[in-house]
Amino acid sequence: MFRGGDLVAETTPATANKLAKVALHISQSFQTLIDKLGALSGATTSDRVLFVRGLYDGMMNDGRGVGERLPERAQKRARGRGTKAKKSAVTVAPGLAIHPYTMALSLGKQIRFAAPMEEVLAELERATRLAIAPSPSDAEAKCRMQNAK
Repeated sequence: MFRGGDLVAETTPATANKLAKVALHISQSFQTLIDKLGALSGATTSDRVLFVRGLYDGMMNDGRGVGERLPERAQKRARGRGTKAKKSAVTVAPGLAIHPYTMALSLGKQIRFAAPMEEVLAELERATRLAIAPSPSDAEAKCRMQNAK
């Protein structure tokens, strides 16, 4: 109902208490997962933004449809003045191999259904292990650099 231009809802104290517990569960779950993502090597601020968006969409069961584009990652560009700097700007590759939005969708669904946080964290761990695993060419290059010293 509207009161003085504001949308308000009336509820019993018991229902308000249940809603407060739900809100606390959601906020703590999001914060735990965001902290875990932030601790990953290669995760950027733009990864975090997309991750939170995926958590929310997953929790609301509002993921992208088949053929619908994923939210775009922000791309860093070289800074400088003039058109020469703009023409020679190079985009930086993302730190995570898997799109953060995709990774977070199923985690958000689990939050919605109050899955134990240990299970949700285990799924994030499995997904990120694959996402940040070094490619064979990276391992070979690192080995060559160590042998060159």
